[in-house]
Amino acid sequence: MSTKTTFKRIALVTVAALGFGVLTSVAPASAAVATTAAAPWAVSVSQDPQGGAGTATARTATQIAGALNFVAINATTTSTSTSSVLKVTGSTITVNDTTAGTLNAGNTEIVFAGAVDSSGSGDIVQIATPTAGTVTATWYTRVVTNGVPTDTAAETITFTVSAVKTWSDRYSTATAAGDNVGSGSGVWSSGETIYAPKGNLNAAAVDVATITFDFRDSSNTVLSVPTGAYPSVRAVVRVNGPGNIRFGSEAAIGRDVTLVTTAQAPTLNVYNDGVAGTSTIDIYVGGATTPSYTKSVSFYGAVTSLVAAQGLYVADAAGGSWGCGASSCAATSVATTPAATITATDALGIAVPYLTLTATSSSTTDFSSSVNIAQKSTGAGTYYSDVNVITNGTSGKKASYTWASGTAATSNALTYALGTAMTGVTFTVTPGTGLGAVGTMAVALKDASNNLPFDASYSLALKSNVSLTGSIAPATSTTISQSGATSTYIVLNGAGSWTFFNPLVEGNVSFAGSTFGAVAITAAFDVMNVTGQAALDAAQEATDAANAATDAANAAAEAADAATAAAQDAADAVAALSAQVATMISALKKQLIALTNLVIKIQKKVKA
Repeated sequence: MSTKTTFKRIALVTVAALGFGVLTSVAPASAAVATTAAAPWAVSVSQDPQGGAGTATARTATQIAGALNFVAINATTTSTSTSSVLKVTGSTITVNDTTAGTLNAGNTEIVFAGAVDSSGSGDIVQIATPTAGTVTATWYTRVVTNGVPTDTAAETITFTVSAVKTWSDRYSTATAAGDNVGSGSGVWSSGETIYAPKGNLNAAAVDVATITFDFRDSSNTVLSVPTGAYPSVRAVVRVNGPGNIRFGSEAAIGRDVTLVTTAQAPTLNVYNDGVAGTSTIDIYVGGATTPSYTKSVSFYGAVTSLVAAQGLYVADAAGGSWGCGASSCAATSVATTPAATITATDALGIAVPYLTLTATSSSTTDFSSSVNIAQKSTGAGTYYSDVNVITNGTSGKKASYTWASGTAATSNALTYALGTAMTGVTFTVTPGTGLGAVGTMAVALKDASNNLPFDASYSLALKSNVSLTGSIAPATSTTISQSGATSTYIVLNGAGSWTFFNPLVEGNVSFAGSTFGAVAITAAFDVMNVTGQAALDAAQEATDAANAATDAANAAAEAADAATAAAQDAADAVAALSAQVATMISALKKQLIALTNLVIKIQKKVKA
């Protein structure tokens, strides 16, 4: 077998292997640009083998980087030139399967000592593409004159080598969904919220959920070979959690499994194992050490708890179903509001779907035990029930309801009453203190027997002599003025209330001309600027304090003047006394001098 034939077969085997992800080269296709004797080379193996897209002498192709990846060019026309050279830049030549070509030591040039040959399989050259970048193969015709070669470029093929695309955690997804959803399997699923029966420990495991992957690259393009590489996937059920897992139909099933055959959209199946609880599954993609995705499936056991919550309170004594016992109850009216909402859970508090519930009335002469019950369409383990009134009932009569499923019964009973249409309204207003403050309006209703009327929607037509804002259910911001604001208001159990805001000006507020359920209502109250009055009071008190301080200062000044006058009188008295003393001393001094002179005269006479 010739070398060319051997290489051609190798190329075909390479192409065949691509479907199994071994290499990333692609089978050749018909040339987009025909070869000529002046440009004999065409692309035979690359990512997009088009014979070298471009012109007859300047061609392009692409390839994916890889240790075993390559591009190959093939002479499909014998050249006119009998002396030429093929030079490669950006990579090296790994196979030289030519008739007259010699590969240099650097594996970058082949010098042809004869024509490029297209006979048989044709001359074939394989060029490696191990890394991303640009590789150029240029064929030159050569003329040797006096031993000096002159090369002239005749054909150029440029290969753009791209890195293998990998999965992007930004664009790739993993989505969980229940399998065989319905009452038959017991699997309930809404979005990625999944409830499934725990099954039996010694029975065959049942597939209850599937996690489907969608691997995409960084440009949000579906990942595929040969341009991309599928990532590894490992899934682990957390310790103490129930359930087992398996990738599609692969052999391994357990609590820690790894995908053997990688793919763009593998699936992971979840099985029950007879244990109740929440199974948390961590998924590691591409060798990640922290979970790339985390999914959960709740496995439920037998129901052990039923808890009822009341939605309606007083039914129409005329009789019939009261409230909503369907799978979807919007609660926008009495008819679409469940009379009761029952929540069913197992011993671990996990919701239990697809139960058959029954109701029991404590007084079947007033309320029937035959009611409508349905599982909520968007809530596992949640059930809606209406109540059923015996025809021509009596206002004021009451009965309690309980619900059960097998041996499990509601831990609480709900009491319902009978009433007739509303005939009387007590309307009260508790205003806020000050301008713009929050106040409350309330109604208390009675029927003709002075009992609570049946739950109903009423038209509230509220008028005010000044503009204010009220939060009137179901409206959330209604401006009320003399022209009035009308809103439908649902009253349950004979009473309801809503808030409003005082006007921003002082004065009297009157709701004269208002009605509730076509019954006249009225109320009035005064609004004061509490903050402004408080400021005035504080200012007056400050003025009074300032006046008192002034009076005290004046009194102190008068006392100071009196003290100054007293001090002056004392000073004058002291000055007068001082003058008297000085006079007395002067007189005494004169007497002493006179006495001294007298003594001296006597002494002189005695001596004589």
